[in-house]
Amino acid sequence: MRGKSFYSIFVILIVIHAIKIADMKKATFYLIPLFTLILISSCTKEKPPVGNYIGVFTYESPTYSADKTIWLKIVETNKDYILIGETDYHGNLTSVWLDTLYKKGKKDIEGNVPALSNGPTYIKGKWSRNLFSNKYTIKGDFIDTYYAQGGSKQFQNKGTFEIKSN
Repeated sequence: MRGKSFYSIFVILIVIHAIKIADMKKATFYLIPLFTLILISSCTKEKPPVGNYIGVFTYESPTYSADKTIWLKIVETNKDYILIGETDYHGNLTSVWLDTLYKKGKKDIEGNVPALSNGPTYIKGKWSRNLFSNKYTIKGDFIDTYYAQGGSKQFQNKGTFEIKSN
């Protein structure tokens, strides 16, 4: 990120100098392709980066279950999916099993995260990036499935979640 900022400032200084030296028509002839090139080179597809995250899951029925906090790590991310796993407090993966979040559209994400209970936890939400701190957040709704009585009964509990990068 720092390199692109330096590059942009350097190019702007060159452009100002070119305007001082050349007449406006020549400067415009060179400036339009230059600004187009800068715009195209600085536009990269954003995605939540690899790293440690912390998730807070709030149940609709708080009398049933208290809010749960889990530590997560995104281990791989690309334009189609995110691989995510549960970690300990220090960011070490606690299992070899990873869950997959699928990207649907520009900011929509859905899929499973490491289970809050003894069954799958499905999330559906949107991710965003804070421009000033470069922190990422995924917010949305979840459905936590759990099994009782030796697995013969299945129950679901719903709520909201927020996963933030550290």
